[in-house]
Amino acid sequence: MYSTKLLNRHQKDRHLNHSIHKIVLFFFTAIFALINYPSNCNGQDDKESDWKSIETKKGIEIFSRKINGLEFNEYRGVTQIKTTLASLVVLLEDTLEYTSWLHFCKDARIIKNINNTESYLYFVYEISTITRDMILYTCIFKNSRTDTIFIKLNNKSFNTTLPFIKQSKFKHISKLATLWMFILQDNGFIKVIYQNYVDPTPMDFFVKWKVNSKVKELTFKTLDKLRNKVKEEKYSKPEASILEKIPTKKSCIDTVKTY
Repeated sequence: MYSTKLLNRHQKDRHLNHSIHKIVLFFFTAIFALINYPSNCNGQDDKESDWKSIETKKGIEIFSRKINGLEFNEYRGVTQIKTTLASLVVLLEDTLEYTSWLHFCKDARIIKNINNTESYLYFVYEISTITRDMILYTCIFKNSRTDTIFIKLNNKSFNTTLPFIKQSKFKHISKLATLWMFILQDNGFIKVIYQNYVDPTPMDFFVKWKVNSKVKELTFKTLDKLRNKVKEEKYSKPEASILEKIPTKKSCIDTVKTY
């Protein structure tokens, strides 16, 4: 009888210790979760939260951020335009018209089509007194709901052995990454995001300090010109099927991850 009581008491003690252990574990788990809960509750990642608004004018807001390991700032412009996704896609595909609205662009042409949504472009930029050229890889894709279009351009796959670029008289842009996002809004407008990182080196120190201000200017003036350009008649009534031909990808990789 006595041993039975001891056994029951021992079982109760084990049960109590197990309960206390669960409470303590829950307590520390809760504390850990609170400590590690992201302070930016808007769902944006750390890099996204680094963007700082630096100017707003004419309905265009300009943001800037510094990226570790990169020499210059990255810039983003955001505005809303009364147009359609298809109109903006047709405009961005009209490469020969880039010089009329893409600020600082002095030449742009397709040198190779990989397929209907990927190609290589030849670009010449003239920023202040500096003229640089490059070959850009560009691709276009959409999200699964077809309410957002992404267009990415970068010169990561720049090939200096191509005859086209070997004949160039210009120095080549070291790094460039551009991201366009066209996002359909409920009010019938399109939210346009234009994001840029440009490193035009090699250059001397005297010119280098101008780069950030010039890329900021590039971002603002390009969006300002685009708003007027997309209103032209040849972009006003594009085929609706143009969006159906654009492939779907789950998400868009941040442009700076190119480097």
